[in-house]
Amino acid sequence: MRLIFCIFVFSFLFGCGFQLRGTAGLPAALTPLYVESQTTFGTLLTQRVRNAQPTQIVENPAQARLIVRILAQQRQSRVVAVDRAGKALAYELSYHVRFAAHRATGEPVLDEQTLVASRSLDEDPEMAVLGKQLEQELIYQELLDELAERLLWRLQTIAEHNNEAT
Repeated sequence: MRLIFCIFVFSFLFGCGFQLRGTAGLPAALTPLYVESQTTFGTLLTQRVRNAQPTQIVENPAQARLIVRILAQQRQSRVVAVDRAGKALAYELSYHVRFAAHRATGEPVLDEQTLVASRSLDEDPEMAVLGKQLEQELIYQELLDELAERLLWRLQTIAEHNNEAT
């Protein structure tokens, strides 16, 4: 019975054209791309763009059609719950990335803006300190991945909107 149900669900999903969103790539109108940054986020974004097809990335801004400037990145941690003794029970971890994008001609594509991603981290008194630090670093890496994907989707949307307007 479960098998029949699964076959029905998959047939319905694929029959209606459903597909996972996948990795954001940039349209040819925005490539080659130059990422101006000395941050961890800039490095991650550069890797993401290199991995996307048919997107190109260049090392020289003079060769680029689009220049993405990573202006700042900041990660924060704040306590959101404490026990009766005042010991932290939960934290909110967040990453903020400020960026802007413009064409090689200087024409702005995206004005300066900030992307924010956050996750909660529950304190486990049984977990060793190193385990807590590792979990926290993994969450921060996931936040960076999410922000890079969101930035690429934003650029892709802007490019599609500009193509419709012309």
